[in-house]
Amino acid sequence: MKIVYIFLIFLFSLSTYAQKIKIQGKIISAENSEYLSGAKVSIPTLKTGAIADKYGDYQIKDIPEGEYLLSISYPGYVTLDTTVELSKQSIFTINFELKFSVIESKTIMVTASRAVERETPVAFTDISKADMDLKLGGQDLPMLLNETPGVYATGTGGGFGDSRVNIRGFDQSNIAVMINGVPVNDMESGWVYWSNWGGLADVTSSMQVQRGLGAARIANPSVGGSINILTDPTLKKPSIKVKQERGADQYYKTTVSTNTGILDKFGANAAFTYINAAGQVEKTWTTGLSYYLGMKYIPSENHQFEFYLIGAKQDHGQRSFQQSIITFDRQTAIDQGITDPSYLAKPSYGVLYNPHWGNISPDYYSLQFYNKGYHERPYPDFLNERTNYFQKPQMNLNWFWQINEKSSLSNVFFLSTGSGGGTLGLGSIMDSTGHYNFNAMYSANDTNVDYKYFKYGNKSTRIIENNVNNHFWMGYLGTYKKILTTNLVFQGGLDFRYYEGYHWTEIRDLLGGDFYLDFANQHENDSSQHVKKLGDMIYKHYNGYVRNIGGFAQIEYSDDYYSSYLIGSMTNTAYKRKDYFNLNPNGSNDPWSTDYKTFLGYTVKCGANYNINSDYNLFFNTGYYTKPPQFNNTFTSKNMLFKNPENESILGFELGSGYNVDGLKINLDGYYTFWHNRAVNYSSNTGDYSLPKNDAVHRGIELKGAYQIIKWMQCNFMLSLGDWKWASDGVVNMYDTQGQLDSSFKIYLNGVRVADAAQKSAALGLTMKPLKKSTINIIYKYFWDLYSAFAPLSRTMPNDHTQPWKLPNYGTLDLNGRYSIYMGSSFDLNLQFNIFNILNTKFMSDGTDNRQGVNFKIDKDKQPTDDNLMMFHDAQHAEVFFGQLRRWNLLLQIVY
Repeated sequence: MKIVYIFLIFLFSLSTYAQKIKIQGKIISAENSEYLSGAKVSIPTLKTGAIADKYGDYQIKDIPEGEYLLSISYPGYVTLDTTVELSKQSIFTINFELKFSVIESKTIMVTASRAVERETPVAFTDISKADMDLKLGGQDLPMLLNETPGVYATGTGGGFGDSRVNIRGFDQSNIAVMINGVPVNDMESGWVYWSNWGGLADVTSSMQVQRGLGAARIANPSVGGSINILTDPTLKKPSIKVKQERGADQYYKTTVSTNTGILDKFGANAAFTYINAAGQVEKTWTTGLSYYLGMKYIPSENHQFEFYLIGAKQDHGQRSFQQSIITFDRQTAIDQGITDPSYLAKPSYGVLYNPHWGNISPDYYSLQFYNKGYHERPYPDFLNERTNYFQKPQMNLNWFWQINEKSSLSNVFFLSTGSGGGTLGLGSIMDSTGHYNFNAMYSANDTNVDYKYFKYGNKSTRIIENNVNNHFWMGYLGTYKKILTTNLVFQGGLDFRYYEGYHWTEIRDLLGGDFYLDFANQHENDSSQHVKKLGDMIYKHYNGYVRNIGGFAQIEYSDDYYSSYLIGSMTNTAYKRKDYFNLNPNGSNDPWSTDYKTFLGYTVKCGANYNINSDYNLFFNTGYYTKPPQFNNTFTSKNMLFKNPENESILGFELGSGYNVDGLKINLDGYYTFWHNRAVNYSSNTGDYSLPKNDAVHRGIELKGAYQIIKWMQCNFMLSLGDWKWASDGVVNMYDTQGQLDSSFKIYLNGVRVADAAQKSAALGLTMKPLKKSTINIIYKYFWDLYSAFAPLSRTMPNDHTQPWKLPNYGTLDLNGRYSIYMGSSFDLNLQFNIFNILNTKFMSDGTDNRQGVNFKIDKDKQPTDDNLMMFHDAQHAEVFFGQLRRWNLLLQIVY
């Protein structure tokens, strides 16, 4: 009996031992797959846990069978709580990926109107910090968006920061671009100048593209969509990062960033970036210093204050004007079926050709004037007559007030100033290489005596001018949020913006002469006043003023399966123009100020999302809104009001769905947008042209998805099929050189394709993590149905229904890689490479149809006919930009 008893005890002890289980695994960063050495795994109910080693490995032994809550934490990352059930097995392997954590910017998150998957009923795409770090590689920020459905971005002429982006066929003057919730589109033209934000990508924490109506609650909504950019707020973990990049075409970039982490109630983050490069396209050099500062102060749990400063001081060479295909590449012209011997006999200079520059002898010394001062030429041996120089710092002061458990108020006060402009050469002498002969220009000016004005020196007939565009901009965005019930939330807000733009042309370089004659200022009567020296104003001088005040109200409903919203807004936008050169109608010599022209607008949007189950969801949204014409479509260049400018109106519908099962994730949506009363205008030496009422229809289908093939390999894909056309004919109003309405004529646009963006695109990519702390991405992007841009006012022939010339389809292949090396408890080393257009594909990314008809002159006494305007919609009469060839970028980053 005693032996049996001992045997039973032995069996019981074996059973008890068998029930003791070990948990092991690895903890890495979800952002960059780095090992999280020191991460803590704990089982609170057992009061036990483990710390990950330098390779992120952990193990916890002797755990009884049962169900437990595991808590995984690491400074700077979101704590992960998960439940596991342990039974039978003696060893459980569980790996964890922790998401990067920041001190949440409540003000920005409310203001930026960020969409949430399976909740916000809009089509959107998130671009993570990890994707930006991996794929950017010295490109302009918009170029990352070409993997997004409905988006077409190009580098245009190839200058740094000269990129443009279209969403669903609408250019960026009709896309709301926001940084930390604040719109940055130019208040007059609506355009976005990416060169002003040279270091933005280095401090961006995430970027979201909302297509169509979107969820943005700004007073003046966009037509094509919105791009929401959030910068890095204060991190929880202190750090210092030094990043050095080296790329093709003498590209050098240094970035230093530092973060204090949490210091009681205060935290700060700062970054500085210096860039210097020669540029792939001829003489598209760039130099720039970008800066960023973010500070946060939390005096109590109910109040949070933030301050943001971001800007970039930069100047860069440009290639601004498209050229005929033969000018860039003879073989491409032949491939396009051009057989005209006289055309093919013209010289070809290569796809990187830039006509705007030329050599100049260092012996030809002359000062230049810009930024309110005199300077020596930046390069003594060459000049590029097309450059851009600008600095646009923007400051935000945010205050978030948690009034009570159910009410909060978000306040954003912002201020921006801008100074700088772009240059242009007047008069030209070309040499045999197709470039400017500045030596000949200098010599001609240096010996040109005008005996009427000889006492002032030699007269310049060829100069370089600055087109200055300075501004002052301030505003307030306020949002009040009230939780009415568990499922119902109300939000209301105010959007106020005030803008002053200061525009003039000044002499930058007299190119060897002593003065230049200009007669544009009608207040100047004495001949001596027409003599202009370096830095003097010529051609134009005016100010633009924009006042905008709007408000919105939104009601949201949500539960476990269903969410919906209804939003309405009203805006009051007013424009005024002050001209210093045109004579005041009242006969005085005072500057001529127009009255404010006011436009009232409104928005109504609604949408709903239904989560059928954990795998499927459906959504729809619709909306109608009116928006004022842009400032430049309201006043002529002679300070006169265009004839009856009216609000434009937009009607949109969208239907979409989401699917997420067994590693396959797909988002599919379809859209329809009708744009009524779209206004377009043109200015030229012969006067102004306005096209006040035009309709267009944009519709399409968009697909984006990802499939986890195996644990370390994911496939990403995208397909976008658009169908964008003008939907009406129109009338062009002609204004003479005095700004008076002169005549009108009809144009024929109905059925013509909306141009200047690829209507169809696709992308296929693989992201692989074959080794620890490594990532390799390869992506192929393909574009087709890219119709060349054209001037609508050139479509004057009733029988001409030919579509604009369609550029050839093209695709590019990019390769990106990153590897992180653990250097100890304090240091990490990141290595990265990028190869863009790895196959060195030669392609045309931008084009203009019938270029010779863009700046045509119209006989005001008769309707345009074949006698005075010939229309050609083929490759021979188009002008283009070629995209960039193969280029590379290497990056080394040290993180402390």
